[in-house]
Amino acid sequence: MRQDIRTGEEYAAGVRRLLENPDLPDELGPAVARARDQAGRLLDATRRPYQLGVLGEFSAGKTMFIASLLGLEGLLIGDQPTTGNVTAYWVRQGPSGTRTVITGRHASYLTETAAAQRRESIGQELHAAGRTLSGPAAAGFEQAVWEAAARDGDGQALLRWHRTYADQAPNQVRRLSAQLVAVALAVREFGSRLGARPGVSQAEADDLLLISERRPVSEPDPFWIVDHIAVTVEVAPEVLDLDRLLGDASWNHEVSKDRMVVYDFPGFLNDISGERDLTLTRTLLPDMDTVIALLKGGNPDGMASDELTSLLREVYPADRRGRVLVGVGNLGDVQDIRRFETAALRQAQSDDEVLDQVPTLRKLLDTAGRLNPDDDPFFYSGLVALDHMGLSGSLDNRVGEAVRVVAAAGSVAAGLPQSSRLRTLLTEAARDGGKELVLNRLADRLAGYGLTARHSRVMKERAALDLAEGDLEAALDQASRTVFASAGAEAENLVNQVKTVLSSLKADLPPLLAETLGGGNPSLMDEIRADLIARVFAWPQWWAIMSTATGTELRAGPESTEEFVGPFTTVCHEVYATSRNLALVRWEQAVLAKAQTLVTDDLRRRLAAVDLPDQERETLAALIRPAEWRGILTNAAADLPRPDTGGVEHAFPMRRPHRFAWSIPHDDRPAEDAWFVHQLHPVHVIRLRQQVVDAADMVVRGWLDALRPLADAQIRSGLETLEDILEQIRADVVRRPAQAKGAPLLEELRKLRAAYPSGGVNLGFARFADWKRGA
Repeated sequence: MRQDIRTGEEYAAGVRRLLENPDLPDELGPAVARARDQAGRLLDATRRPYQLGVLGEFSAGKTMFIASLLGLEGLLIGDQPTTGNVTAYWVRQGPSGTRTVITGRHASYLTETAAAQRRESIGQELHAAGRTLSGPAAAGFEQAVWEAAARDGDGQALLRWHRTYADQAPNQVRRLSAQLVAVALAVREFGSRLGARPGVSQAEADDLLLISERRPVSEPDPFWIVDHIAVTVEVAPEVLDLDRLLGDASWNHEVSKDRMVVYDFPGFLNDISGERDLTLTRTLLPDMDTVIALLKGGNPDGMASDELTSLLREVYPADRRGRVLVGVGNLGDVQDIRRFETAALRQAQSDDEVLDQVPTLRKLLDTAGRLNPDDDPFFYSGLVALDHMGLSGSLDNRVGEAVRVVAAAGSVAAGLPQSSRLRTLLTEAARDGGKELVLNRLADRLAGYGLTARHSRVMKERAALDLAEGDLEAALDQASRTVFASAGAEAENLVNQVKTVLSSLKADLPPLLAETLGGGNPSLMDEIRADLIARVFAWPQWWAIMSTATGTELRAGPESTEEFVGPFTTVCHEVYATSRNLALVRWEQAVLAKAQTLVTDDLRRRLAAVDLPDQERETLAALIRPAEWRGILTNAAADLPRPDTGGVEHAFPMRRPHRFAWSIPHDDRPAEDAWFVHQLHPVHVIRLRQQVVDAADMVVRGWLDALRPLADAQIRSGLETLEDILEQIRADVVRRPAQAKGAPLLEELRKLRAAYPSGGVNLGFARFADWKRGA
């Protein structure tokens, strides 16, 4: 993947160089511009630094986490909300043996469009919140809001309302009205800064970042129109080894030294700019390769945690496992953390004993599980990490206690079993504040999801450049020829034959897709059932029941059927996720195989003999090679609407809720009841297990049945795209006269493409959709 990225960078740079000032006819200008612009997009994709976002509630330890990660001193750190704007740390590798150095600061202000969108967004929230107002406070409120939210509004009417009624209004109305007034006044006073990116001093940057009550609403303040503060940082490898964390850079160091950008997002729920900060976060979060979500030790399950859970589910609905790390930002702030210094905890032998005595820690783990249920959290102490690096001088009054308490937690962890979940987390926090553990987890994600996502972006832009450059080559080739003769009636007939193949394939789609899943040896349905049997039979609940059998009677096991509902739901979703992908692949393979039978040898011979321009001939040849259609369905798998997979528990075959016979005390059991005796027999459990498999099989089959018409529609759409291309070829068989002026450039472009091949990238069906758009 790294080689593909490096090749893409060099290829894009070569195309840009060749197309800088080409001497070509004017009619080739649009094709040149498209290829040159796409080469720029590919360069940006190859050189884009890794994006790491740090977010959480105010005072959750975000800025201190970044300070300890990068070895920075003098950042704004406090017990109250301090960071009021996004800070982006552009990280470069500095010389070994040096301290971290900040080499530059810039303030990036909102563009005019972004400022207008922010005012409109706050205005809509304020309008909705103000519906609860009544009496004098409601008079003129709505008009004042819309005036302040308008692009050219000055906010004066809303300012007068705020001064008069804000103290009597609900808290949300008070906050939002203050924020909207502040933005409106800032835009009016500092409008010349919109879209600018001036350099700033440390004092100026701190002033634009610091959030406090000293920012009165009535005074214009550029703080409110800042997009982010960019800080360029050089970090020694002893503090943060970027090669270890990110792997060797897959682009030219001399051209782009920035290897990673760490975003410090404002904390949630501060009273001054909370709503605006949430909008900032929601805007930037999708671009992050990895996100570290920090929980506040003193507020394990409050509103901020709910807001964070909602935000992550909204932005990353499907891939949180690869992109989100959840941790406790300041372990020393956990409310009952000092209990680790007590004799009782020093005797703890298990995680449960520790968590029973430190219940806040249990709440934090539960909250972390809701944020990212697929991954373990981490415990962090920025104070301990800074102290470990000898950088805690400005925080001496807090460091001693944090080091002592976290060390006590590490001592308790040493007495826990090797298999303990808390042992590793607490031990790592005590050793270096948890920094090494976090770096290892980050390296795994950046080497996995981060590199894969970068490679995917680069390959997408490379494919687009190949198409744009191919279009340019075709235009140059066309311009260097004499007029082609019309392909005439033979070409028309050939196009009609190919179209007949596509029409026949569309007519055969419904039965073809219906037959595919049940065919083969084994069929997909057989594989699904085998997978279900393996998963359901492996549930530990069955073995817990059967292992208590004495003769024909079961003695113990789960208390009620409710304990099987969760595993049943999980199995249904996991097996469907696997079988969905297999079904799409098999449907696509069936369509390609059917198409192959419809393309005759006579059709191929006629294509070889017909007089057509090279580009049209190549496209028609691809159209009658069904193997070139790969991706007609699977490339769109992520975009296919997903059938409703809710309500799985209603398909659960056991009665709910139902208490199992073995959990009923002997004194409460009915005497000589044959039905009750049957409930205690092992055969009953075997039958229940089979019923669970049958029910799950029915659920997954139903979901696949709902998926089939969606796949049918997607394939039809793809075939219609191919039909559109045929019509374009039919209408464009006469070429323009030769233009020899572009011949040298054409030769250089072909040499460049040969020198930097696309790494075996299979454009698949995407080539046809892009050909249609660019034809």
